[in-house]
Amino acid sequence: MTKINSIGDWQAYFEITDYDSPVFLMTVELLAEVLNLSVRSVWRHSKKGMIPGRVQLGGSVRWRSDVIGKWINAGCPSQKETKQQGE
Repeated sequence: MTKINSIGDWQAYFEITDYDSPVFLMTVELLAEVLNLSVRSVWRHSKKGMIPGRVQLGGSVRWRSDVIGKWINAGCPSQKETKQQGE
């Protein structure tokens, strides 16, 4: 299993795999680094439903790497835009 602790690890993971590969769950700190946002901004955007892939594990929150990767490649559309495209 690949251990991903930094943005460099995350980028390397997606350079050598496709989105059908096994998924890992991202911490808020890693997601903030990937998005070049503060941790506080990630929480704020996530609570507004602006960042997809959120997974609640007991008292912890993580984000699915595959969902985040696809979302970034799509230009980080708002969830409202994403739902409208699906209709």
